[in-house]
Amino acid sequence: MKLVFAFSWFLVALFFAYHRSFWGDEFNRLQDLKLGLIPSLQKLFTEPSPFTPGEVILNFIFQIFFSEIFSEEIWARLQGIGWGVATVWLAFTCRLCALPLFVFFSVPLMMLSVEMRPYGSLFFSGALAFKIIWDSEIKFSKPTQSLALFSIFFGHLYGVCFVSLALLFCRHWFKAFLGFVFVAIILLRFPVASQGSNVYVFSEIFKQTLGALGNPHKATYILFPAFLLGGFFLFKENKTRFLKLGLLLFAAVFIPVLVAVKSGYFFVPRQVIGGSFLYLALCSFGFQKLAEQEKFKLKPFVYALCFVVSVVPWVLCMVLKIPPFPNQPMHRFQKVAHEIVDGGYKSALFLDACNQTNFEYYVSQIFQKAPTIREEVKIGAARTSVLGKAPPLAKGLGGAPDDGVRAVKACWDEGFCVHLLLDTSLCSIGSDTFLQNPQLSALLKFESFDVIVHSFHLFPAFQKPAFRTW
Repeated sequence: MKLVFAFSWFLVALFFAYHRSFWGDEFNRLQDLKLGLIPSLQKLFTEPSPFTPGEVILNFIFQIFFSEIFSEEIWARLQGIGWGVATVWLAFTCRLCALPLFVFFSVPLMMLSVEMRPYGSLFFSGALAFKIIWDSEIKFSKPTQSLALFSIFFGHLYGVCFVSLALLFCRHWFKAFLGFVFVAIILLRFPVASQGSNVYVFSEIFKQTLGALGNPHKATYILFPAFLLGGFFLFKENKTRFLKLGLLLFAAVFIPVLVAVKSGYFFVPRQVIGGSFLYLALCSFGFQKLAEQEKFKLKPFVYALCFVVSVVPWVLCMVLKIPPFPNQPMHRFQKVAHEIVDGGYKSALFLDACNQTNFEYYVSQIFQKAPTIREEVKIGAARTSVLGKAPPLAKGLGGAPDDGVRAVKACWDEGFCVHLLLDTSLCSIGSDTFLQNPQLSALLKFESFDVIVHSFHLFPAFQKPAFRTW
């Protein structure tokens, strides 16, 4: 049964990976990797957020063995998919009846595993840390030992901390010491710098955190009470295990939020994903104890609730693509680029300033060459003015001038041009903010564009054809 479910999840993950285009951070990782292993590692250690070199090494290995067989969208994500498969497998070994269902249909696990980022390993490391503590009264098996060592050297930095903490709780002194020393060495390699300042709405952080730990689309209203119930029963049965898991949950959820706030870094739900498996496990434990109350005869009701909080959100997010999402949506830049070019459009306005380099990349793939004209311009003013030649894959070159919005105009010999917004401060704005800004809303009426490409969920109808990127 474990093998069937793990292989089924693997096939589904391959499907989503193939149809998902690279988004901003992924695309940067891919371009760095193409420079070679050593330059990619050097680039890794110049980033503001610390990551482990194991991520880059695994990506490099997959590139060597699979880049000639699979598309970039698959081989670059095989590492994350592998972590996801291992997490599904672990769920079947914890002796919690609903946990395999919750993990198999975890929207965060699927979305974070089918991308070229290390957050699939963070989910897995949290799962492994939970299993080490949950099975602490059982002999520490050799497969679990091997997984612990592998996750220490190749997992997400937070995940290394969680696994090391679990090993420390269970008195596996040498492996715990090895993990903490590895973390210290990595941190010494990164510059300590503030990321600036952000405004934090802690009620929103709390809501997003619960959605990332469980499942989106109001599943929290069912899962969170089950989580509290599971914690209550665990406290009654085994106070030592309850304390260890409580400390692990604090380290996996609260510490990443505190680090983000302290450093001035913006909060994103994926930062707390290391606590998701533990959260789902306690939810499962709560449901299990509830179903065991024979005098209330709640088993059918409990089974129905488990189905609702797992399958329904998964279908809404992964199949119907209805937000909210626990991470980046399933972008389709490649498909949109084909639809626009094949549709005979000659000029496009691309509004997603976070992913302008990716879209240009996919258009270049269609024409099998880089744009022949690439210049920085101002658009939305009385007329389009040329500012100068734009550097390759330019991004974040500043704010919008009073008489126009800065963009890169990229054109190919086949007669197709795309204008890509440069101001990365436009990355996270919603459609309401966009339309309320006279300068930005004027772009939608600019006569030079045949079609508009955007990433908004809700976008009002206007005269020009529009394509959404996810």
